[in-house]
Amino acid sequence: MRVPHPTRLLLALSALAAVGVALTGAILLWRYREATLAAAADREEVLVASRAYQLGEEIDALVREIGRLSRLAEVDLADGNLEPEKTVLRLARRDSAVLSVAIAILDERGELLWAEPRDARPAGSGPALVALARRAGRPAIALGEWEVDVTAPVAGRGAMVGIVDGRRGRDLFGP
Repeated sequence: MRVPHPTRLLLALSALAAVGVALTGAILLWRYREATLAAAADREEVLVASRAYQLGEEIDALVREIGRLSRLAEVDLADGNLEPEKTVLRLARRDSAVLSVAIAILDERGELLWAEPRDARPAGSGPALVALARRAGRPAIALGEWEVDVTAPVAGRGAMVGIVDGRRGRDLFGP
């Protein structure tokens, strides 16, 4: 029986140790990568949930504010005078943190009577928004491809619409 030469034995053990160290390193790197990806996914999930909650709160505040404004005595389309409604919309846009979105008043046929800013228009069908508000009898939400409209009935058979344009990007409700 032949006894292995000490140099060969040393070389074989060194090679085995090197393979063991490399394998251990590869496993540790793989586990580190998996843990890093999992932590990034968890962090992203928390950010998305937080943003969704914030958006929900902002929509809730918008619904309450549109409902409040639509019930003001000054907002009455039956009197034929739009000046009080124009004043309400201007003041609401200027003085309210909630109403940095566009706001409009539609008549009973869904025609735009006034909007702040003046060039604002709901993307949805005016008659459909008025019908939704009148049917609900309270503020209601209409969803479009890039827009959320909060519509509420007003005296005189029309509707008030808060227009949130999703194309504005990340800060939907900011100035």
